[in-house]
Amino acid sequence: GSRIVWPCWRNMLRTSRALFRVWVDSPSGVAARLPDLLCERFIAADFEGVHWGRWGEICLAQIATPSNVFIFDTLVPGVLKALAPVLESRVPVKVIHDCREDASALANAGVKLSGVYDTQAAHSLLLVRDCQSPYQIALDELLIKTVGTANRHSKQVDRWIRSDPRLWRYRPLSEPLLDYATQDVQALLDVRAKMCSILRDPTMRHVLQVSDRFLQYASMNMHLTSTKSLFQKGLRVEAMLATVTPTAMYFKLNCGLVAVACSKIAMESLKSTQVGEIVPCLVTDWDEDQEIVYIQKLAALGGNRLSSTKPVFPGMARTPEK
Repeated sequence: GSRIVWPCWRNMLRTSRALFRVWVDSPSGVAARLPDLLCERFIAADFEGVHWGRWGEICLAQIATPSNVFIFDTLVPGVLKALAPVLESRVPVKVIHDCREDASALANAGVKLSGVYDTQAAHSLLLVRDCQSPYQIALDELLIKTVGTANRHSKQVDRWIRSDPRLWRYRPLSEPLLDYATQDVQALLDVRAKMCSILRDPTMRHVLQVSDRFLQYASMNMHLTSTKSLFQKGLRVEAMLATVTPTAMYFKLNCGLVAVACSKIAMESLKSTQVGEIVPCLVTDWDEDQEIVYIQKLAALGGNRLSSTKPVFPGMARTPEK
């Protein structure tokens, strides 16, 4: 079924509309909402889960319209499948902040995400336009830059999520967790409108093009069966550029780890790569903690000849959350 819980006044972000939160926990409840969702031009979406990404489990789907925030309990059999017509269609356009790990987790569940306006992609285009190096911006930082406020997640909820990776599997969900999930999508429609204005891109053509690239992430490196499969020198991988700094380039692999190009040869060979572009690379080495793999572009290696020098680069955590 489904039920309207409360108007989102108590923890409401500074948005242009008042929203009601609706909990949906059955396929029939989803079916009752589909006609209205499919009639929208834009909706905002986000997902919560366990072991996020390619081998993750989706536990919750949040979708915001101009008047409601729907919280779908995707642990209930059939709920995610019932949502597929919305998630797999080009319209409505789904406004998502960094859809890559979401798309990968959905693909793992048999749903092919389509029709996305990615606010991470939009911000990357803004940085390129302003001649700044692209990086992965956190949702809260983007909210502050565009709508002037951040998600007011309680410190208690942040601690819970860090200490218990299976938190989103538990039922019933506490009110703080529902607040957390609601706020992740509450302002994204306003963010899209603001980014269109900043980029002077009312048709969204450029952002949609990069967003389509981000969606290809879900099909990368399907020959790898686990994260441990990466630790093979000379292994061919597909790498998607995410962040550039003066000393390194960071890539996503759809395998739970970050790939880094930081040697002079590696960075020179990849310098023309655009954010969201997928390039063929070879694994050259990895750090002692096996949290980073080092890569070079395949064409730069003269076949399969690997660099014999391990790059000196500070350790880095696994692929960061959105």
